[in-house]
Amino acid sequence: MEETKRCPYCGEEILATVKKCKHCGEWQEEKPANAAESIQPATARPAGTATPPPASPADTGQTADSVPSLIERYYVEVFFRHYADFKGKLPRKQFWIAYLFYTLSIIPLLAINMMIGFPVLFLIYLLATIVPSIAASVRRLHDMGTSGWWYLISLIPTIGNILLLILLCQKGKTDTRPAKAKPSDWIALAIAVVVSIVGFAVGTNKMAKLFSDGLTGMVTESVIADEMESKPEAPEGATLAGVSTDGNYWYYLKEGENNLYQIDKSTKTLYTINMNEAFDHVPIYSIEDYTVYGNKLFFITYNGGNGMGSACDAFYFDMDNEKWQHIAFAKDIEFNEDKTVLKASSPTSEDYESFEEHEYDLSEF
Repeated sequence: MEETKRCPYCGEEILATVKKCKHCGEWQEEKPANAAESIQPATARPAGTATPPPASPADTGQTADSVPSLIERYYVEVFFRHYADFKGKLPRKQFWIAYLFYTLSIIPLLAINMMIGFPVLFLIYLLATIVPSIAASVRRLHDMGTSGWWYLISLIPTIGNILLLILLCQKGKTDTRPAKAKPSDWIALAIAVVVSIVGFAVGTNKMAKLFSDGLTGMVTESVIADEMESKPEAPEGATLAGVSTDGNYWYYLKEGENNLYQIDKSTKTLYTINMNEAFDHVPIYSIEDYTVYGNKLFFITYNGGNGMGSACDAFYFDMDNEKWQHIAFAKDIEFNEDKTVLKASSPTSEDYESFEEHEYDLSEF
């Protein structure tokens, strides 16, 4: 008759020569020479006698240093050492603590995803743990003496998952083997906490900025849309020259004309302002240049004369008060590069050998 022994992990009776327990799926360790051998005939235990509890670490030749860490026992062993093991058994305590560790392991990954802005690590991790997650549930069912095919009940929407959860919570036949907290557990925990704090802090700031930029963009687009919708129709071929401070009056210029077109935004009424009528003593042949500074439109015009009669005028139009103001009359007038200063130059002699130069800062008007 073949000799048997009890598995030091699950306490079930197995052949003394096997290398792996058929009940829990654990590989059998070599027992030290000084340890007692628990071998007995298969008929030694009377029928109906309760199965003895699993052997202690001392009985199996384990020392305190050989007891695995919490992460090794409740995470590595469940999800990676038995990655695709659908035949062994998994105790209730080890199963649920393993899923607690699994849930905690997701937190730093989510933090990293928030920091980089894309859930690539999280998705890879979920895909990599699908098989061991299913295998762990099947082994948990085996521990209760239930067929692993009961896992398929989870395919039934809602009620199936509830029934599977109830099954997985049932007490099984196998006791959880010992484990203890080691420095490696605390180091892993510290790293996970630091990564989570940094990742969520950076990710939160990034998301807040994206949200703020998006909100600003939405507001800007809304304002532009509102303005475009309420913007009065401009004269054909005219260019927008300026807008009053309150935004109620829009002013347009048309190339080749000496008119300033005003549109009332509220009534959408078009008014034509003839520049030649603004000043009785200032003939305007053409508009040479113009710019907007603050709430004023500044113009440089040419009088159309020849020789000594040729000259330019500078004046501005206040878009808020609808008033004109003459600035200068000179032989040559021009803006500086950034159009913040008017430069006027007039000869002081008939032979054009000497000139009088003036500069007018537009901010002073």
